[in-house]
Amino acid sequence: MRKQLWDSAIVGTIVTLWKHSNTIYHDNRHNDLSRCTSMIRREIRAAAVLITGHSFNCIADLQILKTWNLNAILPSRAPRIQPCWWTPPRNGIVKINCDGSSLDNPGTAGLGTTYRIASVWKLPFKEIGGTFG
Repeated sequence: MRKQLWDSAIVGTIVTLWKHSNTIYHDNRHNDLSRCTSMIRREIRAAAVLITGHSFNCIADLQILKTWNLNAILPSRAPRIQPCWWTPPRNGIVKINCDGSSLDNPGTAGLGTTYRIASVWKLPFKEIGGTFG
C-alpha cells in the first residue's frame, strides 16, 4: 500500500506541476502554491481509490491514511494462510517438480526441476536460464 501511495504521489506531483506550468505560461496566471498543493492532494485522493495493496493495519499505515485524509478501499480480510506439508513418494517412485518463468515473450526465461525419492534425498537437478525467442 505504501509503495502505491508513493507512486501516486510522485505521478500526481509531476502531472500537477506540468498542468500548473501550462496554466502559468498559457493563461498568464501567477504561481499559486496553495492551488498547486491542493491539486496534488486531489490527484493523490483520486489515485487512492485504485489501491489494491494490503494494509497491515499498523500505526504507520493508519497515520499515512489519516495524514492524507484518505479512505483507501483495502481488502476487508487478509488472505487465509493454511498449513501444508510435503509427503515423500512411496518406495520405487521418483517425484518430479518443475517450474519455469519468463520476464517477457520473447525474453529472459528460466526453468528448473527437482527430483526426489522416498528417502527424501534430492537427486541431481537441472537449471536452465537464458534468452529465448
